Amino acid sequence: MHFGRSGWAGEKLGVESAHFSERLSRPSRYRRNPAMALQCSEIKQLLEASLNDAEIEVLGGEGKYQVTIVSSMFEGLNRVKRQQSIYKVLNSHIQTGAIHAVSMILYTPQEAAARN
Repeated sequence: MHFGRSGWAGEKLGVESAHFSERLSRPSRYRRNPAMALQCSEIKQLLEASLNDAEIEVLGGEGKYQVTIVSSMFEGLNRVKRQQSIYKVLNSHIQTGAIHAVSMILYTPQEAAARN
């Protein structure tokens, strides 16, 4: 796409810019609502209930969180599989908008020991 002098690239293609504003006005289950956001302690409880024998730390707020977990359940799993196991626990809260963004640091006990 080329932005040129006429402004928005869609104008050159004959696309109406109203489509963009229409998308913004539609209700979205993914739109972040700070009032709906979970507390770090609530996320930690969710994870503790699903993960046995794990050290869990949750930082952040207002829908944006960093989760650090050390667990033997990650042994033999690549990074994507590790994250998928955590998303299974948090996904319903992500879909409601209570969790907007999650950054994950996931280690086995051996990996965590090597970092210290």
